[in-house]
Formats: sequence, structure tokens, C-alpha cells
Amino acid sequence: MLSLSELPISRIKVRIPHRRRELITRTRLIDALYEQLEKRLLVIVAPAGYGKTSLLVDLAQQSELPVSWLSLDVLDQEPQRFLRYLIAAITEKFPGFGRDSLAALESMASIEQDEERLLITITNEINAQINEHFILILDDYHLVSNVAFVNHVISRFLQLTGEHVHLILSTRNLPNLPDASLMIARNQIGGLSFEELSFYPEEIQQLFQHNNGILLSREDAQTLVEQTEGWIAAIHLTNGNPATLPQMHPLESTRELFDFFSKEVLLRQPEQVRRFMLMTAVFGTFDASLCERVLEPLVEGQHFDWPVLFEAVRSGNLFSVPLDNDGRWMRYHHLFQHFLRSQLQYEQPVLAWHIEQNLARAYEEQQAWEEALELYARLDDHENQVRLLIQIGQDFVLAGHVLTLANWLDKLPSEVIYSHPALISLLGIIRATRGETRESLELFNLAESSLQGSGNETEWTTTLVRRAEAYRQLGLFDRALTDLDKVLELTKGSSIPVVQYTFAEAQRIKGLTLFGLGHAKDSLTWLQDSLQTCRKLGIKKKVPILETELGVVYRRLGETEIAARYYASALQAWEKAGNTGWKARLLNNLGLLYYMTGRMEEAYPLLQEALTVLERSGHTRIQTNVLLSLGDLLTDLGDLDAAYTHYDKALTLASNLGHSLYIFFASIGQARLQRLRGNHLLAVEDLRRAELSQVNLGTFERAMYSLELGCCWLEAGKLELSIDSLQESVALFGQGGNQMEQAVAQLWLEVASSVQDPQGAAHRLKELLPARRDWQKPTAQMIHAGRAARWLKKRGSLLLKDAVLRSFFEQAERVRESLLPLCRKLRNANENVQPASPRLEITSFGKLAVRHSQRVVELSDWQTREARDLFLFLLQSPPLTKEQIGVVFWPDISPARLKMRFKINIYRIRQAIGQDVILFEDDRYRFNRTINYTWDREQFDRLFENLRQNTVKSENKRLLEEVVVLLKGDYLADLDADWAVLDRLRYQEIHRYVMLQLAAIYLREGQAHDCLNVARQVLQSDPLLEEAHRLIIQAYASLHDPANMTLQYRQYRQSLGDQLGLQPSLEISTLYEQLMAAI
Repeated sequence: MLSLSELPISRIKVRIPHRRRELITRTRLIDALYEQLEKRLLVIVAPAGYGKTSLLVDLAQQSELPVSWLSLDVLDQEPQRFLRYLIAAITEKFPGFGRDSLAALESMASIEQDEERLLITITNEINAQINEHFILILDDYHLVSNVAFVNHVISRFLQLTGEHVHLILSTRNLPNLPDASLMIARNQIGGLSFEELSFYPEEIQQLFQHNNGILLSREDAQTLVEQTEGWIAAIHLTNGNPATLPQMHPLESTRELFDFFSKEVLLRQPEQVRRFMLMTAVFGTFDASLCERVLEPLVEGQHFDWPVLFEAVRSGNLFSVPLDNDGRWMRYHHLFQHFLRSQLQYEQPVLAWHIEQNLARAYEEQQAWEEALELYARLDDHENQVRLLIQIGQDFVLAGHVLTLANWLDKLPSEVIYSHPALISLLGIIRATRGETRESLELFNLAESSLQGSGNETEWTTTLVRRAEAYRQLGLFDRALTDLDKVLELTKGSSIPVVQYTFAEAQRIKGLTLFGLGHAKDSLTWLQDSLQTCRKLGIKKKVPILETELGVVYRRLGETEIAARYYASALQAWEKAGNTGWKARLLNNLGLLYYMTGRMEEAYPLLQEALTVLERSGHTRIQTNVLLSLGDLLTDLGDLDAAYTHYDKALTLASNLGHSLYIFFASIGQARLQRLRGNHLLAVEDLRRAELSQVNLGTFERAMYSLELGCCWLEAGKLELSIDSLQESVALFGQGGNQMEQAVAQLWLEVASSVQDPQGAAHRLKELLPARRDWQKPTAQMIHAGRAARWLKKRGSLLLKDAVLRSFFEQAERVRESLLPLCRKLRNANENVQPASPRLEITSFGKLAVRHSQRVVELSDWQTREARDLFLFLLQSPPLTKEQIGVVFWPDISPARLKMRFKINIYRIRQAIGQDVILFEDDRYRFNRTINYTWDREQFDRLFENLRQNTVKSENKRLLEEVVVLLKGDYLADLDADWAVLDRLRYQEIHRYVMLQLAAIYLREGQAHDCLNVARQVLQSDPLLEEAHRLIIQAYASLHDPANMTLQYRQYRQSLGDQLGLQPSLEISTLYEQLMAAI
């Protein structure tokens, strides 16, 4: 059986085609595309043969932006396949993308129900994983543009993606996108038409000069334009001679071109090459080995050297398109392939049929199931379609390709499907996956009645397992068990993989069925056996599902540590797989587990995270479940208004889904809120309505109903009714093995019984009490005990006379009273309040560093050094136009490319350090100086200005020392751009001035050693600066050190002579002599 990863993806479809050497670069069109790239969508529309694909290959080769590519074909009309290849195309360029999207695609059961959820997942993953502008090219879009679903997907995709996604469609006709008119009104769509793609005379001249060495005159090139309307497919055949070409009308008919193909291309080839081209026209893409596998049996007795023929077509530029850099794979140009196929069908229709049959079998060998099915469908070969669908149907279901399977079944006539029970069974699983359980059950019944006794035991047991799951979903547990017991008996011990899978699935469903009946302990054995079987068979997809289900059972049984281990293992698997639906389920289950064990501070954020995950990916059913969990948690925390909001949302979603069990639990929750607000009789009415709405309640659900009803009657003073309901609840919880819930029900039963039998109730309650170490935890038992304490106090119950029980109930009240403050704390902590603006710290002197929210912004965050440098340039500049910035950074590129290059870099800056750091106002870009930021250059400038204006001499030393501390090195030391170098030189000059001033002050104040240190630092940047040498000589003089005075003077004199051929000035020489004389 296949896993999703084993379902083949043709890498050729998602890689940029090889650029043919005969292509010329059409600069005017490349620039036109660059000029429009800022729009959300570009559409290149022209008939076949106008060079659309070649232009886009050239764009991809030249583009500075990453390019994702998808070559579409007719098979991509199927929705799930289209989405699978769309994801694969992006993943090919960005390997970090695709995990969440593939998992969402795998769980897609219905276009109507799941399309939005899947698109939200895909676009959210793009926005999260791809932090740079990129181009997504869908080539040959006309092959899928007749499918409304595909057009809607593209339209919605454009609405949901960020500005960094640039979509280009190449098509023969304008696509009918639902929001096209709105996008046009917003100037979000651009593109090229066939008039723009038509070759100009100068391009035709360049083409023949480049490929044939022919110097075509301007007049002949103009004639070719007039004869062909600039249609390169026809121009290519003329060899530069207009007289060889008839008048072409590409927008009206291809008849003239087909005639020309026949006379000037096909008939001029050697016979074997001609036959090879006709036969291979049936293929989509092919290599030499596929030719041999498919065609060799059809040419017996004749010698065809397939590699030589393949190379002759590939290297002869016979309208072939290379698909890889090695030249191993190719296809024909679509227009030429259409001509060749028509010719083959005309000359040898029987041979064409046999080629397609052989090709289909070859595709089967390669497990290219969709390609094989497409050929069989084209041949109206229902027998092989049925055979193949039965063979691979279960694999498609397991791989999550239910929609693809449904599409292929839809291609068969109804009478063919209903004459094959195995196909009826597949229809049933499709309906079941869509949530149409009753309809699926009818189909399973129809299939089972035909398969029973048919001798096809494999299909029969598979259908029985599917029907058992439908019975379980509908609450028909006894019927489910009957089918499962048959399956387990028939499949036990089989060595056939598909039968072993059926056995493992039967074990699993039996465990879930027993759990539904309330037999939690019995269910464990079957679920654990199924898990062991799946691990043994390597059915990895089922392992985390079973671990999740085992966690649920253990949680119900009160075995919280075991449940947590299963949950943790399953959560790790789902996170690795990117399955957001199951991840949210696990987060919900873990949250409930922590909730039940009193770990509220861990439970609440987990449940909130589950909701966040679901908001990104949909999954309404799981969202309903999480809302119910949060409703229960908030009820126990005492925030009844918030709890009601969550129950109400859950009830609305459950009603829309038609999910009766969720409707029941939401109604129970709202009834509980009525009781806690003192509306006991209204709560009873709500409970009665909830019970009547259910056709078949399980043991656990009946126990929950009886518990709540018993509490309502107790609050209403109906003691007998309360005891009856609570006794039933205790019995039902015990029957199902639900120990934690049973303890709560038993607590309320003894509270109610204490009115008539206080001594007996007290005795039984003491046996129920948890260990003293658990009295501090807000477990369900302690929360309910806190509520019960209030009831007991109100009635002056004798239970509170008992010291142990009084201590227990007092502590329970304290626990309950602590919950509302805890709730406020949790909800405040969950409010992810982000600062209104980013915190930036820029260090530009010495080692360059930018910190955003106390984190260093690495080069990988900027993505390129160019983006970082542009930020630094804007930081120090006044508001500038894009053109002014372009002169500094990109003086040699065209305006169209400048536009895109600039946009990309601004996007990278905003991704790295915040959206509002660079502002665009009045057609100018500037750094936003209203945000919370610090920049050492501005600090230095302010300090230096204070120094210049300072008139208090005693302050100068302190200000100079502060300035020196800021000047830790050169300004923007690792940038070589002119704009940085000029400022660096200016600050170096200021630095020397400041240091000399500080050294002079040190000298005046008798700090000779400090003066020496500062002056020597100045000499490191300017060894011949006389003022620094003068200060050093004076400092040594103050220290009465004539040896070092002499040494310093002589070193200066030698350096000056060696480097400049000069002698020291009269001033320093006189100073030196005077100082030496004074010592």
C-alpha cells in the first residue's frame, strides 16, 4: 500500500524547463514583465506558438527573484491533483514549505467543505515560511481554465497571500477568474497580449542572426511579420526566406501551419525519424527508455535505435522542448504534438490505439496511476479503468486522495460502477469521508450483499470494516460489533498486506465501539493490539491516531500519566507531519488532561493554542470540540459569561454540522450555567430538551446527563429525584470505568444522602476523599466539593460537624475561591499584547549591530547585505524618492528592474525589523523617527553639539569622555559605499579632534598617563599628526622623563622623513628643545 509520500510527483512538471540555445532574449518583454511585477497577477495571453513558455523560461533565468514553476496538463483539472502540484511547485524552490499544506490536502474530503480551510493553510504557510518575494508561474493554464474550482482557487489564493507572491499565468485565453473585474478596478492585474508577444522585425533579424548566421534585411523581416502576424512558430520554419511561407492567420486557424509542418518538417525527415516522431507524439513527456518499453513490442522484426532517434529529434530542434539540463527528457511543442497525433491517427489508427494501451501499462509499472487512468478513459476502456480503480482505490483513500478517487469514479458511467460491488464500496467510503454517514451505509449495504458469497473475501472484509465504522459513527454499536467479529475471524493470521491492514483496522474500530458502549477497560485491549499490528506492518499513519485514541481511553479511566505519554508521542508525530487537525485534537486532549488533574495554568493556554491552530487551518468539527472544552474549563474557573460565549459558539457550529453529540454537550454546558446562576428549573427544562434531541445516548453521555439533572434537583430541593438521578449517574460511570467522573457523582450522591442518613453518608464520604496532598489542587473533585460545601453550609448539615470532613470542605471552598483570580491571570497572560512599535537599537560605530526587541538582527534576517545597507542609508538620509535612492544603489539597471529591486529590499527590511520602520510619504521614503529606537550616531551628534555649545569649562572633560565612550570605532566600518565612506572620514576627523582635546585637558590637570594613552590612540589612526606627538612629549616632560621625550621626538622625525621627506616643524622642534632644557 502507498503512503502519501509514495504517490508520485513528476519533478519535470515543477522544475523550470531547460532554456533552449536557440532562444533570444526579448528585452522589451522582460522589462515589460518587470514593470508590472508589483501587481498581484500577470496573465500572458496568446495562441499556441507565440513563445509564452520561452519568454517565461528566460524571465526565470534572469530574475533576481526565486521562481516556482508548474507546467500544467489536462490531468491537473482534478482539484486535489492541481493543489498537490501547486504545493509541490512551491516546495521545489522552498523545501521548508509544504508540510502543513500537504497534511491539510491529505485530510481534504470535500471541495465544498474543505477548500477554504486548505487555502488558508497553504497561504498561512507561505506567509510563515517564505520571507522573500518570489514568482509563481503556472504555464499552460488554459488546460485547466475551464474548471470553475481551479479559477476560484487562484482567485482566493491571490486574496489570501501576501504582497511577496507574484503569480504569472501563461494561457491561450483569458481566464475567467471570479474576482477579475474587482482586481482590474484595483489595478492588481497586468500582463501581455499576443500583440505584444508578436515578434518585431528587429527581433526576427536577431533570431536568424543568432541561430542561422543569416543577415536578414529589414524589408524581409517586415514581410515575415506581415505574413505571420509575428507568429514565431511559423517564422521559425522559413529559414529567413519569406517566399517559402504561405499567409498565416494564427488567431483564426492552424490549417496553413499544419500543412507546412507536413511538407517542410515531417516529409523532410528520414523514414525512421518520421515514424519515431509520429509514434512518440502519443507521449506527454518521454525519454529513450520509455520509447523502448512502449514501442519496441509494436515494431517486431524492425530495428529502431531508440537513443539515436531520440537524440536526432532533440538535437535537430524539431519542435522539441528539453525538460532537464541533461537532455534526457523532452516533449514536443503542444501545437506540433497536436499535428503529429492527428497525422498518426489519420495514417495508422490501430497503431495509435496499441501505443496508448502499452503506454498505459508502462505508467502502471511506474505507479503513475492518474496518467494510466487518463489513457484508459481516453480509450473508453472501462474494463481496465475498473480493474485499476479496484486495485488502487484503498491506497488513494489511505493517502488522503479521496477527491481524486471520486473524480475518476465520476468518469465512469453509473451502470459500470453499480455492476462492480468493490466500486460501490469505494463510493461509500467517499461519502463517509464527506460526513454523509447514512448515505455511505446504504452503499456499504449494497456492496456487502453482492460481495457476500462472491468468493472475493478481501473486498468483502474491507467493505464490512467500512460498514462497521459507519455503524459506530451512527451509534449502532451492536451491528458494528457483528460485522467486526466476522472480519476478525476471516482475516486473522493472513499474510496478505491489504488483509492485514483490514485486520488492524477491525481491531481499532472494535476498541472504539466498546469505548462508545462505555466499556473503556475492554476497549484498551483491542486498541493496543491494533497499535501493535500497525507498528509491525509499518502502517505509520495509523500509529499516532491510535496513540491519541488510547490516550483518550486512559484519561477516561483516570490513568493520567499513561494518557499523557500517549498524547506526547502522538503530538510529536503530528507536529512532524504538519497535520494541524490532529495537532489541535492532541492539544485539546492534553488540555483536558491537565484540566482534570487540576493543572489549570497549563490547560488553558493549551486549549487556546488549539483554537489558534484551528483558526489558521479550519477544521470546524475539532474547533467545536475545543470550544466545549474551554466552556467546561471556564465554568469551573467561575467565568460564567465567557463560558456561555464558548458554549454558544460550539452550539452554533454543532448545529451547522448536524453533529448531535456536540449539540448535546453544548446544551448540557448551558444547562449547567443556568443551575450555577440559580435558575434550577430552567436548567432542568434545558436538560430535558437536550435528552429529547438525542436518538441514542451512550453510557457516558447518559451518566453526564443524570449527574447534571441530579445536581439541579438537589439545588431545587427535590431530594428524592436528586438521589435517583445521582445513583443512576454513579452506576453508569462505574459501568464505563470512568473513575474520575464517578468520584464526582458519588460526592454529590453522599451530599444528597446526608439529609436522611448523615452518619452513613459521612462514612462513605471519608472513603471517597482524595489524598491530603491533592486537597490543594483545583481538580474536578475539589471544585465540585467547594460547590457542595456551600449547599451544606446553607442547610447546616451535620456532615460539617465531622472534623475531617469540615477541614476537607473548607479547603475545597478556598480552592474554589482562588479560581476566579486565577482565571483573570490566565486570560491576561493569554492576551498577546505586542508593543505598538518595535524596539530598535542601532550601533554604527565599531562593530555594526542592529537589535530588534533585544535580539540581534543577523544577516540571515536581512536575507541580503544589500537590504541591510539600504536600511542604514535610509536611517542617515533625509526623505528620498525611489529614483534618488536608485542612483546611489543601482545606477546601471533599467527603471523596470529598479522598481522591483527596490520593492524587494524594502520588503526585506520590513520583514526583518518591522512594517512601520520605513515610511512612504509624499512619494518619498524615510526612516520612521517616531518609533522607539536608539542610534549611537544620533546620541554622539547630540553630545558633540552640547560640547560645542558648552561654556562651562569644568564640564568639558566629562562631555569629552562621554563622546569618546560612544566612538568605539569607525563609522559603518564594513561598508565600502561612497555614501558611507564620506561620513566615516568626517567622524574620524571629529574623533581625532575630541581625543586631542581630552588629552590636552588630562595634561593640564596633571593626568599625564591618561594623556599618553589618549594621544597614542590618536596616532594609531594618524601616525604623523604633530599635535599628538607634541602632547606626548609634553606628558613625558611633566613626568620628568627625558629619555622618552627624546625617543618620541626622534621617532616622529624619522617617520616624517621616511614617508614624506620632511623635517618636523619649527614649533615642535622649539618646544622639544625648551622642555629638554628645563629638565
